[in-house]
Amino acid sequence: MVTYTGGFCGTFILMIIPATLVSYARERNPEEKHGKNHNKSTFKHKGWVYLVLLWSAITIISVVYKIAAG
Repeated sequence: MVTYTGGFCGTFILMIIPATLVSYARERNPEEKHGKNHNKSTFKHKGWVYLVLLWSAITIISVVYKIAAG
């Protein structure tokens, strides 16, 4: 039970959903509408989002391997 909830659901909740939200939020570019954001992240390159998604894929693959290996 812990493998399913922690491995699959945890990966989606902690990594995939936030990375997707950040990606969509950066595409909207609210600075054009509201002005300069003084709290803007220093990790503004899209590579960080891809890195998180890659890490989540590795996590899910390792969970599936653990379940299949027994």
